[in-house]
Amino acid sequence: TTRVWMWESAAKAFADRPLLGWGPYTFHWTHAMYRNPKLQRGPLHVHNDYLQLASEYGLVGVLLFGGALIGIWALLVHSYRRSASMSERAMVIAAMTALLIHQLHSVVDFNMHIPSNAIVLFLLLGLALSRAREVRVVSLVRLSTPRKLAASAVSLALCVLVSLSAWRGWRADRLLSEGLRLSEELLWDEAQQVLADAWAYDPQDFRIASAMGDLY
Repeated sequence: TTRVWMWESAAKAFADRPLLGWGPYTFHWTHAMYRNPKLQRGPLHVHNDYLQLASEYGLVGVLLFGGALIGIWALLVHSYRRSASMSERAMVIAAMTALLIHQLHSVVDFNMHIPSNAIVLFLLLGLALSRAREVRVVSLVRLSTPRKLAASAVSLALCVLVSLSAWRGWRADRLLSEGLRLSEELLWDEAQQVLADAWAYDPQDFRIASAMGDLY
């Protein structure tokens, strides 16, 4: 029942901004606007990756993700069909099974937001899709040196941005926990300072705002 309430709030958020969504990592505060009154908690995830994708990235994100997913499945199927022996197909079968289970489980959970799950899944996919080139499902595209440097720079910038965002979220969570501990020990001034630091790291986290309000 709790999951259904979260799904409903995500669907309402998507309905209000269907094209581009509300932006990355925004469900924890959009949920507060659309939540069922019976659900007082502030969840970070919808417990349905597809609804969270729709509410945060809109139709544009759904189409981009769906297109990439369809392309991966097409490569896996072609690689399976062109593999000569069962031993060659084993890795492709493992990747297809892992991807299918991951997609099904994502209907009721937040697999795409758990790094360990993503690492294992994409490792299998990478090993399996390496077969796509061996069996000539895809061909190698050779890039000039300037294009290689540009692609590397873009990839590095994206990695830095994602890592920085993840670190800021982790730091805000740690400071929030510390602030709550201090407030429970009635150390109001120290708690206020720590929560203010947490707010500086993540000003969109309503949990921090709520904790700061409780101090007053």
